[in-house]
Amino acid sequence: MVTQPIRFLMLGPVAAHHGEMALPVGSPLQQAMMAALLLRDGRAASAGELIAALWGAAPPNSASAMLRTYAWRWRKELERDRSAPAILTSLGDGYRMVLPAENVDAVRVESLAAAALAAARKGEDHARARRLLDEALDLWFGEPLAGVPGPFAEQQRARLEDLRISLLEEKCGLELELGDQSRAVPALRELTAEHPLRERPYVLLMRGLYQSGRQADALAVFERVRRLLAAELGIDPGPELRAMHQRILRNDPALVGTAAPEPEPTAGGRTPARPTPARSTPVPAQLPADIPDFTGRERELAALQAVLGRVVQDTADHTVLPIAAVCGMGGVGKTAVALRVAHRLRAGFPDGQLYADLRGDQPKPAQPSVLLASFLTALGIAPNAVPETLEDRSRLFRSLLDGRRVLILLDNARDTAQVRPLLPGSAHCAVLITSRARLFGLATAAQIDLDVFSVGEATEMLAQAAGGGRVCADPAATGELLRYCGRLPLAIRIVASRLASRPSWTVARLADRLAAEQHRMAELSLGDLAVASAFDWGYRQLTPDQATAFRVVAAVSRPDIGLPAAAAVLGVDRRRAEDLLESLVDAGMVTQTHAGRYRYHELLRVFASQLCAPGGAVESATALSKQLDFLLATATAAFLQMVPGDPISSALRTPVVPGLRFDTPCAAARWVAEEFDAAITAVLAATTAATSAQDLRTAADLLIALRPFDADPRHERLAVAAAAVSAAATDRADRHSPGRAEFIRGNLAVQAIRLGEAAEHCRRAAAACRDGDDRVILPASLAAADIRPMSVAHRP
Repeated sequence: MVTQPIRFLMLGPVAAHHGEMALPVGSPLQQAMMAALLLRDGRAASAGELIAALWGAAPPNSASAMLRTYAWRWRKELERDRSAPAILTSLGDGYRMVLPAENVDAVRVESLAAAALAAARKGEDHARARRLLDEALDLWFGEPLAGVPGPFAEQQRARLEDLRISLLEEKCGLELELGDQSRAVPALRELTAEHPLRERPYVLLMRGLYQSGRQADALAVFERVRRLLAAELGIDPGPELRAMHQRILRNDPALVGTAAPEPEPTAGGRTPARPTPARSTPVPAQLPADIPDFTGRERELAALQAVLGRVVQDTADHTVLPIAAVCGMGGVGKTAVALRVAHRLRAGFPDGQLYADLRGDQPKPAQPSVLLASFLTALGIAPNAVPETLEDRSRLFRSLLDGRRVLILLDNARDTAQVRPLLPGSAHCAVLITSRARLFGLATAAQIDLDVFSVGEATEMLAQAAGGGRVCADPAATGELLRYCGRLPLAIRIVASRLASRPSWTVARLADRLAAEQHRMAELSLGDLAVASAFDWGYRQLTPDQATAFRVVAAVSRPDIGLPAAAAVLGVDRRRAEDLLESLVDAGMVTQTHAGRYRYHELLRVFASQLCAPGGAVESATALSKQLDFLLATATAAFLQMVPGDPISSALRTPVVPGLRFDTPCAAARWVAEEFDAAITAVLAATTAATSAQDLRTAADLLIALRPFDADPRHERLAVAAAAVSAAATDRADRHSPGRAEFIRGNLAVQAIRLGEAAEHCRRAAAACRDGDDRVILPASLAAADIRPMSVAHRP
């Protein structure tokens, strides 16, 4: 038996209760029938009306039978005696629900709304009216009639949503009358964001801002909605909006709300203390302290200030949020630059400055929803009033900042997806972001790719921290120290701090400690500052393929590397190699000098060489072998363009890795000019003890192939490389390479008109060629050894 009252909930998903017991509500169509009966003010509905409510103009043939089935199911749940129904009664071919109005939330809310409006009209009863409105609004627990089909349900959803918005407007209006704009303004910002073409929330928002002492922001709201209505609907603001605008312009004293009424005495005769009102417009000032010994970067600072400063200089014409990003490798000083700019501009953002470390270089970056909760509480939202979802928090954040001048510094962002929810919508704000990766997909007004210090900036920073006397006393050692640091600001800060803490040390002593690459990362560490740590965070974000490419290419990247050579070293096609290298550029781990060429910062290259990847030493050795093979194959093709048919070309080793081909001598010469430094560096790398005998022989042949391109600037470098190959080959008892290296040295000496030296090298070359049975280079060496004044030795 049912003895407890029956209640229906419609202001969300349909639900029914007998006391505390939930009742089954059936299918969506069964719910639609009940909604059509409950929301008719107690009137009966004919079968035709119910069919139209559920199915509209195209009902199924079985509609009448389905209604009878739904009625039977409802009576099964609701009626004490189904043979004599008292709740769901029949009238003609239709039905009627007999329930008190307060037992249906969608009906009760209208009674509460009417009572609230009646109390508000009395003038002196605003507090009671607000309590009634709160009670009414608390009845909503989702979208009304959620999931219920049919034209009637759709109409009621729209009506109830309009009622909810109207009640919110009335409540905010009462709060403003009571002088409680700290509650009204955030709610109105959210309401205008959700319903941008509804004018009344803007009217109330303008009044709330005015009451908060923000007349300029209130007028800015009017300008924004005026532009919006013109753009979307082609109309001007309505009379109420225009009237509020005029009242604010003339400082109408009636706009200031009345004070909240005194609390009534309690039963014991005591008057409760009035709650302390919350500050209506908190002004956050979250910027960390500026860097006291900040150095240089004037060009970058000027560019950032020019972009972000437009907000301060002009708010009438621009409608787009200005965003600036500072990108660059770890340790390059992105945060220092951003903080300096933010502190220079902070006076132009009187409504506050927000700061967050997004921890984009950490395994677990900061979640946007957590950051938004922090921002919202800093802007005056009570912690228990912060919305649950990321989307709702982001919408409220944009609403709170609408019309306000706030500078937001988002430090160390991981990617665009992390940043986007944290962006305000107001063009009166400005956003400054730092990130190692380039932020693609973000409409930035400026994106600064921060490079290492210039020599002057690096010297100035070192002198500021370590003392100008020591730095100036030994300029050569200072230059070496800065070279070992790669002019990276973090590295310079560390060595400067070490010098400052050790007054007895000279610059030369510290430079000596950094000279050995295997110890350099350990030396560039002090307290919680470490270059390796800054690099490691970036490395850990790479995919396995990117990490492999980073390590392998680093081993052969001095001074830089071209795309074809990188593809050969990685063993992939050029398209794949370019994708990998460009992704490393985007991650701030590699830089692109120009199209198709890539360079590692010196410290990143050292860092890569010390990574403990499985088979790291083999990985580096294999990379060098592949690079030498590619360079020799391509240099041989260039050689044949310059001296076609020369027999020496047949004596050069045929590499496993294929090289490039050239159509003209000019194309060959251009390639050599671009790759010459990398080729000489590879030759010198092949002379170290860790390389194979074949690498050394490939290096010797590479020098032969480069010989026709020995223009004056390259003369000495070829000579040094040839000497290194000759010495290494002699140490290893290599019978192939010494003759070829000495042959190159002899030819270069002839070019320099050092004939005695040339003759000696050529005699050594001939002897080595006889010993190694090098029948192609031997005749050339013998010919070159027969030197007469002003003669020119054989030149391939």
